[in-house]
Amino acid sequence: MIELFMMNSCQNSMKGILFAVVGFACFSTGDVVAKILAMQGYAATQISCFYAFCAIIGLLIFSKPLGGLRKTIKTKEKKLHLLRALLSAPTQALNFYAFSQIPLANAYAVIFLAPFLTAVFAIPLLQEKVSRTGWAVILTGFLGVMIAVRPDLNGFSLPVIAVLITAVFTALRNILVRKMGHRETPLSLAIYPATAIFLATLIPAVQHYQPMGLGMLSFVFVGGLLFGAGLLLTSLAFRQAAAFIIAPLHYSQILWGVILGLVFFSDLPDIWTIGGMILIVGSGLYLIFEQRK
Repeated sequence: MIELFMMNSCQNSMKGILFAVVGFACFSTGDVVAKILAMQGYAATQISCFYAFCAIIGLLIFSKPLGGLRKTIKTKEKKLHLLRALLSAPTQALNFYAFSQIPLANAYAVIFLAPFLTAVFAIPLLQEKVSRTGWAVILTGFLGVMIAVRPDLNGFSLPVIAVLITAVFTALRNILVRKMGHRETPLSLAIYPATAIFLATLIPAVQHYQPMGLGMLSFVFVGGLLFGAGLLLTSLAFRQAAAFIIAPLHYSQILWGVILGLVFFSDLPDIWTIGGMILIVGSGLYLIFEQRK
């Protein structure tokens, strides 16, 4: 019986790791599309609003295999979903503000505190025990991010505080997904935060709206689907495996960001970035092999 439980736990962890890696890759690819749109002069709030709307459409199309719309609406965890939606709504606005005030590297350095905070919050809120290996992987991944982005933070300015709040909110959202566990449909885990982001960005998107041609609309639709897939898969990841297992895989976003930046924008990584990536990838691979034992 114990061996069967351990086998099922290992299988769930591997599923969670797979969901997380693909989900964060979807987020990074969606960011590339968003950057292309932003380079064309479209406001960040307009892009964000369209992303959320397209994500909702995509999720509704596949609602039946994701648990069904009726069951999603009749959720028994309305309070937790509302709390998660409230945590999701301001994060993009805070990020956009920070990105306009400080270098992206500095902002990312603070945002990537989220995996560490997720593991910390999981101890009192979920009664999860983080092993020494888990802490080592999380801290090694964070060190890799610091080496890659080499932030230069001069005190706690308002933009830095904004992204720090984002990191805290992201960690709490991850905890809420884990807390709801398998009681909720996959659809509910993705569509509620997407709806919150859509509603939060709708008014500023209308105020700064610029017409889009068919080509740009196609870009937005693809980006929105990637965003929706990222929401769905990362939510499923935290549902399948312990928070300290999935949290470090958040760092893989910087790996995807560097690769996609090289492919689409010819952004060549320097030796520091490559060194940081090696630490990030190494810690992630160690985590995967550790779970397969």
